[in-house]
Amino acid sequence: MRHTARLLAVAMAVLTGATACGGGTDAGPQGTPGKEPGKQPGTQRGTQPVEQSGPLRLTTPDTLAGGRYTRETDAAGPDPTLAEVMAAQVEDARPAFGAYRREGDVLLTVTGVHGTVPAPARARARLDEVLDERDGARTLIAPRTIVPPGTDQPVVCRVVERHHQSLEVDLVAPSCTWADAWTVAEVSRTLPPDTAPTDVDLDAFAAETAAVRREVRRP
Repeated sequence: MRHTARLLAVAMAVLTGATACGGGTDAGPQGTPGKEPGKQPGTQRGTQPVEQSGPLRLTTPDTLAGGRYTRETDAAGPDPTLAEVMAAQVEDARPAFGAYRREGDVLLTVTGVHGTVPAPARARARLDEVLDERDGARTLIAPRTIVPPGTDQPVVCRVVERHHQSLEVDLVAPSCTWADAWTVAEVSRTLPPDTAPTDVDLDAFAAETAAVRREVRRP
């Protein structure tokens, strides 16, 4: 099982950064452009806003989440096609991608673009749409807007299933996205192949995503 998890993690790091992005419409996942999914029961409210302000970009530091994840130096680089397909939502879009490993062969990826984002909610929905089309993903647990502790800025989280053609396997993964005036990004993480969608703790992953966001966004 550990060897299988390692293979899946490596494949995700290579495919997620290198695979070209597809097209699609400009509507959000619920069919209403520019509108975030509403808060659902169980959504957490944050306190003590600590996010940075001012023009920001996406970076790939050596470690993330307080040092729990270490960057994979041999992972694929950013996909330039992502900036092209997001150009209608992000002015002067530049792609970013980082793959990070934690003990136990857990792989966390950060995928997004930075530039100038006139309509963040629309851009966030478009990023979800683009990545779903690129990765052959389908939503298993509907998107939920969560405001993690320690911040006043929400993330939108869901559980997806992605098909990896090289390994002929479908993987369940938590996915959280955010958008602000300068950055639009998704954070996702590998799970064991036998994980049930209902076993995924989205509130915990939202908190981890908020920690990642604080570390990857830089002036």
